[in-house]
Parts: sequence; structure tokens; C-alpha cells
Amino acid sequence: MELELRRNDLLQTGPCARGTMVVLPPGSNKQQKIAVGDLSGTVQCFSIKKGEVAVSFKTLPSRNNVTTVILGKGKQQRDKIFVMEGHVLRGFNKKGREFFSFDTNLTEKVAGLAIHETDMWVSGEYVHNHFHEAKEKHFYIAPDRINHSDVIPVTYKREFNPVLACEDRIIRVLTGSEVSSQIAVEAAPTCVKYVLDSHDPHSRHPDGKEVLYGTENGIVGQLFIEPDSVISRGFEIRNPKKLGAVTAIYSGIDFTKDGVNDIVVGRDDGNLEIYNLDEQGEVQQVFSTHLPESINSIGGGYITSPNVQDLVVQTFSGKVVAYCLPGAGLFQPANAMFSAKKQSAADADEEARKVFELKIRDMGDEVKILTAQLEDIRHRHSIASKNQEHIVNTVDITVRSRLDAEDGSCVVTIEAGTSIFAVALQCNIPLELLETETNIAIRSITETGPKDPNQLLATYRCQDNTSRVEIRFKAKEGKAGELQMLILPNVVPRICQTKVHKIKPLCLHRKLPAEPTDLSSRPMGEVTLSGDFTLAEVHSWLGECLPDSPSRLTEEQVTVWYENTISRSVLMCQYRAKETKFRSDSVSALAILREFITLEATKHNQRISMGFNPHLESMEYNLQLLWPKLEFFRSLERQVSLIDALQELKLQDDDVSYLSDDLLSTLAKADQIKEEFKRQPQQLQNMMEWLRNLMIDWNRLNGMNMQKQQLNELQRIAQQPTSEFKDVLNVMLGKY
Repeated sequence: MELELRRNDLLQTGPCARGTMVVLPPGSNKQQKIAVGDLSGTVQCFSIKKGEVAVSFKTLPSRNNVTTVILGKGKQQRDKIFVMEGHVLRGFNKKGREFFSFDTNLTEKVAGLAIHETDMWVSGEYVHNHFHEAKEKHFYIAPDRINHSDVIPVTYKREFNPVLACEDRIIRVLTGSEVSSQIAVEAAPTCVKYVLDSHDPHSRHPDGKEVLYGTENGIVGQLFIEPDSVISRGFEIRNPKKLGAVTAIYSGIDFTKDGVNDIVVGRDDGNLEIYNLDEQGEVQQVFSTHLPESINSIGGGYITSPNVQDLVVQTFSGKVVAYCLPGAGLFQPANAMFSAKKQSAADADEEARKVFELKIRDMGDEVKILTAQLEDIRHRHSIASKNQEHIVNTVDITVRSRLDAEDGSCVVTIEAGTSIFAVALQCNIPLELLETETNIAIRSITETGPKDPNQLLATYRCQDNTSRVEIRFKAKEGKAGELQMLILPNVVPRICQTKVHKIKPLCLHRKLPAEPTDLSSRPMGEVTLSGDFTLAEVHSWLGECLPDSPSRLTEEQVTVWYENTISRSVLMCQYRAKETKFRSDSVSALAILREFITLEATKHNQRISMGFNPHLESMEYNLQLLWPKLEFFRSLERQVSLIDALQELKLQDDDVSYLSDDLLSTLAKADQIKEEFKRQPQQLQNMMEWLRNLMIDWNRLNGMNMQKQQLNELQRIAQQPTSEFKDVLNVMLGKY
């Protein structure tokens, strides 16, 4: 079943944060109100009356950003609006009267908020607080950053358990100040949502509370939390199209009319999707659309019509958009609910056409007023610039980054509250820029020399009304660097903002939620460091070398596990004051760590002693991990080199059945092969450099000299399509 939904733009506010829109319950009138907050500190509540936006109240801007807007969960609180401005929690009724204010004294940005009667649950970046009657009752420090949170009634309806989505790929359930249960997910969870009406058609978990979660790599999953805190997994919606991270989940509307609420998913690349369950209980997609900016909040209710429910979406720039079924929405006649009884179909269509024309005329008048206001603002800016007055750029720009674990590329997303004119990139280490389908921009790259301090110079010239730019690149491990992004918003006067993304020496590693289960089968080498350094110092050094390192320490001895997204090798970091141990099946990871920490210790005048205990089979094991990819990219490059000749041969001779099966397969899949090579044009070269560095690091850590002849032989043998695994291994071990 495919849904058809029509879009209605309701309101435009300033740029906003995630979770700053709520739909109020219906009152005497069945149509519902919407409350929104933005980064200027403004909160407003509005409804739709006779096709027009009617504002119930609107607060004045404040110095603090509105980071969260929620409704209370208590019986008398469900129409009460609670707003987090900085570290101050404020409460408003639906008419705009402030009835509550509480200073939480939090210094962290709020990641989640929930209120039930006199209980408040507030999640910061690392700290989760439970307040009862404005006094702290429970307190928990998470081992890694809290991305989002919600509360669920696991045992009793009036007793709630916080659910924390943490950056270390763990979803934790709290009871009081302790973790009662936790479960690992594939990538860092970015969103959790308690669902009251369960998507469990076969009643496999009759007592379990359903929680839907979304991850950084775009996966949506289902969990059931039982009364004894046991967590069970449900369905999982994969992300084969590599869409953006999940930013919002909603399940309070049934468009498909099958008796089970649909699942609505919003992503940071603007994709909006609706899923439902079929008769067998399998998840299927029934609707998808794309917005040009990230989706921050999703809600639903009787917004534009008292007869048909709408899906409401809030975007980063502050757009509030409604989606409704055909025949409903803003252009529905006022007496549509009676038209079936009193009017013919032709009369109903004629009335709808008149309403539509009236709406267009009103919009035209509004555009003229806005155009005049814009010209006035431009004139005042022009006078100010001539008088050389100081002009402050108030454009809100957000930069997010993530590591794509499937291909080892880094994705940096730039999003602005207004359209972007251009983005310039500069980096002091070489980067391979990759094509991104979602970009509406023209990319230009300036060639640089090997000794040039600027190893990357590129620009993205954006088309009109582009407020989001995605930059995807690949970096090589070994050196630290900085990617500077000079962002030029499309405002007058032109004022540039600079954002910096740090590239760490082990940038292709990602943190694992637990120790790998196959550790005993891996040949692990070991590097040990000892000296007069403190725990905070070595933690700071590792934070500069490895990604996803938490900023806070919660234990006196720390043990973390990492995985390389290309070779799938693992790295263990175990450290405490005066002693550090690194174990890995990758010689290169140990060599990079040793070199980096030695330099950092030298900078801080710290004397350290170092030991290396190699595993003799680690070289062969590393080559086994890389060999399938090396064979694939060697074959891919060979096929690409043959395609033009094969296609020319087919033009001259229609019957090419005399060719071998491999050549016929290459000819048949020519477009697919070219597309694959276009996405990763330098992968074979990267694999060759990976092998070269592996051999250099092995010899260096073992105190052996490297000969240039050995490197040349490795290059020659590894690139030959007919060379086998043992041939390359013998060269790397010096047995040629």
C-alpha cells in the first residue's frame, strides 16, 4: 500500500533545535494547537482557523536558546507547555501565562526532558538528573555522551524509568541512580521514543513496554523492556540507501487505517518516511518524501481540519509543515464535513477552487508585504556598511560529523538557518573528496603540490535556496589534521563563518560497546607505556588520537575497545595513572599510537619508557583481513580498463558470444562497474598504501631496517592480477 500525502506549509520561525515542537491535545474545538520554540528564545503557540494561522501567544526573544519543548505527562499537565531555555525550565499554559519557573543549575546542553506531576527528568550531555518537588532525587553520570532520552513506565504507570541513548552504542535503562539493564546497538543511538500503542500484532511481549530507537547510520529498531528490566529485540529497519541519521520518531497516527499506528521517521538529511506492519507483522514503507533540510521534530493531530488528522514536521530552519490525505488540509472548504450530504461533487469542487484562488490571492498580498520589508532591511544594511558600522552575523550554523562504518568515509554536514552561498574547504593533510548525491552544489578542486601546506583546497558553490551541504571524504590514518570550512551564508552583507573539523591520527577507528567475542582467535601485539603521567594526561592524549573519546572520566582505570572500519582489526586501550597498555592485531595502529603519545609526552616534558611485544602471526592475519578487498579492487580496476575496448568491439560485431564468460559479464555490467569505480576511484591505491605502511610499521617496531627495493617489489607483486596471497605475504616478510 502506498500513501499519497499533500504538503501544507503552516509557519516559519527562526532556526530551532531538536525536540522544540509539540501538538497540544484537543480542547472544546476538535482542532489542535501547536507550540514551537526557536534559537532566539521565542516560544509561540498557534492554530489554524479558516485556513489562516491564528497565534494564541508569542513570547519575546531572550538571551538563551530554546533547546526543548514538551508537554507534561500528568493528568492536569497534558495541555501545559514546558520549555527549557538554557538551564532554566519554564511552564506556560495554552494561553501563554507563565505558571512555573525552575533553575536546574545545569551547565550542559539538555538532551532530554520529561515531566510527570512533581517529578522532572533532565538529561545533559553526560549527567542525568531526577528532580522531585524541585529537589534532586537521583543522579547518574553516563560513561559517554547522552544523545537523547525518554522515560517509560516499566513496572507501574506512575513510576518511570529513564532510557538513555548514549554515544558508546549502548541504550541504558535506569532505576534510580543505577543502570538496571542495557543493550548494545549497531551504531550510536540518536533518538529513543516510548510508544504507548505497541507494534506487537502477535502479542509476543504482552507485558513489555515498546521503545523505538534510531541510530547514527540510519537504522530504526524496536525494543521491548519487560517488568524485570530484561530487554528483548523486535524488528529492525535497515538503511540500504545510506540515508541520514535518525533525528525524530513519531507513532501517534494511523494513516493506513489498519488499527495500528504508523511509524514516522525523520532524518538529518531531510528524508521523511512512514512505515506500517503488514498482515504477517513485517515492516513495510508506505510513504517517503524529501525536505531540503534536517527534520527536528514530528507530531500529529487535527491541525488543518477537524475531520482528518495531519502529520506535522518541524525543520532546522523553523519551517512547520503539515502532511494530510488528499481532499483535506488548508484548502478544504469550511463546510466540507457536510458537503457529501448537501452538495453535489461538482459544487464541492467549485467551492474548493474558490477557496484555493482566495488563498493564492492572500499569499500574493503577503509576498508583496514581505518583499517591501526585505528591501527596507537591505537599504538599512547598505547604509550601515557605508558608515562602516559593526555588523553582527546572526545566522545560526550547525556542523555535524560522523564516520560511515561501511566504507570508512567521514561525512560532515553543514546546515544554516538561511540559504548558503558557498563553502570553501582547506586542509593541511591530503583528503579524497567523494561525490554526494544529496548536494545541490557545484564542486571545484584546486590542485596542490606534495609540499604545499594546503593539501586540499576546494569550494562548493550552492544553488538557490540550499541551506544544507554534505561533505564526504576519506582520510588516511597516521597524521592529525584540521579541515577548515569557510561558510558564506547568502545574506547581505557577505560575512563568512569558519568552522573546524579535527581529523585524528586513528580517524578510521570507531568505539565498540564491549570486548569482541572472537578475541582469542586474533594474534594481538602489545605496546606498554609507563612514566610519571596522570590519568587525566593520558586520557587527554588518547582523546587527541582516537575519535569518540568521552570528555569525562568515571573510573580510575579505563578500558575501551575500538574497531578499524576498513580492515576490521581491533584495538584495546587500557590505562591508568603511570601505566598504559595497548593491544591490537594491527601493527599499524600500535605504531601510530606509540609515535603520537611519544610526541605528546615530549611536548609536556614527560619521560616515559616503552615496550613492544609483537605477535609473529599478526602480519599474516592483517593481510588476510585486507586480501578480499585488495582482490576486489584489483579486479574492478582491470574491468574498468577493458570496458571501452569491449564496447567498441560490440559496436563493430553484434555477435560477441566468442568472448569468455568473464568478459561477457564485464560487458553486461559495464554501467554498474563504472558507477562502483566512480564512487571509489582511488581504493586500489589506498589499499596499496595500506600494505606499504603495514610493512614499514612492522619493521620499525621490530627494530629492522627497510630497503627501498622491498617496497618496490611489494608494489609490483600486489598490483599483478595473477599474484596470490602467499606471494604478497612473502614479500612483506622479506622472503622474496
